[in-house]
Amino acid sequence: MKKEKDQRAYIQKRLYFYHFLNDGITFLLPTIMASMYIEFNLTWFQMGLVFAMNSLATVMLQVFVGYFTDKHFTEALMKVGLIFLAFSSLMMIFSFDFWSLLIFATLSGIALAFQHSISYATTSRMYKNNKDIMIGRQGAAGDLGKCAAVFSSAILVIFFASWQLALFSWTVIAFLSFVVITINFKRIKFRDYYIEETEVDKIVLNVSENNIEKSLAILILAAFILVAAIFTLIITNLPTYLRVVKTGLVSELSGLFLGFTLVFGILGAYFSGRVKLRFGMSNSIITISVFLIITIIIYLILDSSNLMTNLIFYAVLGFFLFIIYPQLLAAINDCFHSKKIGFGYGIMLSFGWIGNFIGSLVGGFLADIYSANVFYVLGIIILIIIIVILGIIKIKHSI
Repeated sequence: MKKEKDQRAYIQKRLYFYHFLNDGITFLLPTIMASMYIEFNLTWFQMGLVFAMNSLATVMLQVFVGYFTDKHFTEALMKVGLIFLAFSSLMMIFSFDFWSLLIFATLSGIALAFQHSISYATTSRMYKNNKDIMIGRQGAAGDLGKCAAVFSSAILVIFFASWQLALFSWTVIAFLSFVVITINFKRIKFRDYYIEETEVDKIVLNVSENNIEKSLAILILAAFILVAAIFTLIITNLPTYLRVVKTGLVSELSGLFLGFTLVFGILGAYFSGRVKLRFGMSNSIITISVFLIITIIIYLILDSSNLMTNLIFYAVLGFFLFIIYPQLLAAINDCFHSKKIGFGYGIMLSFGWIGNFIGSLVGGFLADIYSANVFYVLGIIILIIIIVILGIIKIKHSI
């Protein structure tokens, strides 16, 4: 029994690092995009298309990865994902214009599709009583990877003026990880350490004809898609926005601002559950959305390049925006039997990436016509829609 426990911990630690690496490389692109925007003379729409195709590739392949993970090809898929992650990161170093960047970013999106299904499915199957805790730690490993990638790449760009060096550094780590994982899991089969589920535990779809559950699921899903769109519009475009729109010290530190925002975002996500329990999902999201609208309007009116103004704004934005999405993720589970929670979670994430896809295209297109401030204007409009949706949820479903 102790040997099995130790072996699960052994596997889990490597899954943590895979999540750290995968999410880190995910956030390399937004951080170095500011340099590419200038070097390749990109438009906002072209930049949005790069992000959109990166997200779309992840969405499309992740369904197949999840299917074959259930068929116990997990170890092989993990190795394929790692080597492809390293390869696609290496190829992106050789980007020289918009079209090459678009192709390599799409390849990177395919590589990024492997990890989440593998890590979350394996963690869920290896643990039972403390499954939620282990999945939470799995997510935290990814958030740490995002911060590490953003800060390290931003510093390399500042001191060496080389986005290629940032990519190369993480590419080397990815290749080394592939070698280590291949050696570590040469004889280990994950399924040997899965905890067998009883018939009651097995995941099956709730096919209840309860229209209340269905309408609630649709409303929550719509809100989550909109939150994902805001995330893409503002957070993903943040370094480029500060680099090309703002001036002075703010422009020079544009990459670091994303990491700064994510740090406060992680804090927001950490307190999200407590906020939901204390105030209720609808009340808290409506209140936070109103507060964010007021904050964004003040920021746009000030239109300041002042360092302190931007630090305060992005700390507030990161903290409160990240409080919203975990509540919606948790709420979708209320619409499904406990046996089908994984299915509901998968739907939420897949549609969330579609929100990223649409937000990237629409935001980039409108930014070329008007200005990059349109990201924040669209953010306000979306937050108003979210308030309406949560108002309906509060009235009809009282949650």
